[in-house]
Amino acid sequence: MNKYAGSMHTLYNTELNKLENTQKQLERYQHNLLGQLKKNENEEFQDLIQLFQGSRVACNEAASKLELQEILDKLKYVKKAVVLECGSNIPDLKLFEQDLTHIISTVQDMKVKSKLKVQELTSEENLLIEDIKLYEERVSHWSEPVKLDSIKNGVHAKIDSSNTVPDDVKKFMDFVKCSNGHENGWSVSDNQLFLKLRKKCKDVDEVAVSLNKILPDITIEDVKIHEDWYLKYLELKEKHNIAIENWKKSKHERNSTDSKRVNECVKSEGLKKIWLIYKCLKKKILKKRKLRKKLRNGRKNVK
Repeated sequence: MNKYAGSMHTLYNTELNKLENTQKQLERYQHNLLGQLKKNENEEFQDLIQLFQGSRVACNEAASKLELQEILDKLKYVKKAVVLECGSNIPDLKLFEQDLTHIISTVQDMKVKSKLKVQELTSEENLLIEDIKLYEERVSHWSEPVKLDSIKNGVHAKIDSSNTVPDDVKKFMDFVKCSNGHENGWSVSDNQLFLKLRKKCKDVDEVAVSLNKILPDITIEDVKIHEDWYLKYLELKEKHNIAIENWKKSKHERNSTDSKRVNECVKSEGLKKIWLIYKCLKKKILKKRKLRKKLRNGRKNVK
């Protein structure tokens, strides 16, 4: 009976691995299909993309719940079979050890997946924070009064093209969006394994062979394509970071120059009244910002 149960357990694991590999292949096919659909601006295709993405999130949540439920069921089984029924006498110690080892391994796998997911979300959060800061600074700039030096010269203030979102920032954001995330559609764990092997191996061929041995559903060609994508990702990310830094420095320099020009204009008797109006408007803006900050802090405290 125990031998039969053991063979059934092995058969179950084999079938489960096959299903997991099939699932990964379907997810990769779905990613490629979404990439093609995103190039088309048809509204029906866009609705289909949203449906795919929503179903993927729901499937991931359901899979996590099933994994947790499976662990709980096994723990309950062990408690009932050993503690309540068998006591200190375990009929098949070897099979019991295998069950416990499997449970521990499953728990550890879930911990690793959870940690990787947290890292992924943290990375996405940091990127979003950078983007939000960039747009907040743009909104702040747009809310400033017209520069006094333009009034003095009697000309309209020109739109400064350097204040728009840097091209390299937009390129990186578009690239990540078209790639369906920072892993190019791969699962977080598969991409982490790829990065780990990439550090150990001497070239992409060795990475591809090693990864294919561990994950047979990922072909050698898939790894090479992913390597090309990752090199492009690193290139665009570096340009993105440099563009953000240059944009901040440029904005700081422009603000310093504007401040000097305003001070020169204030010396002119005919612009003193305008300067007073400017100061009044500036105080109002600062007051509004403080109020917004106070409201945000109040919401946080309520939460």
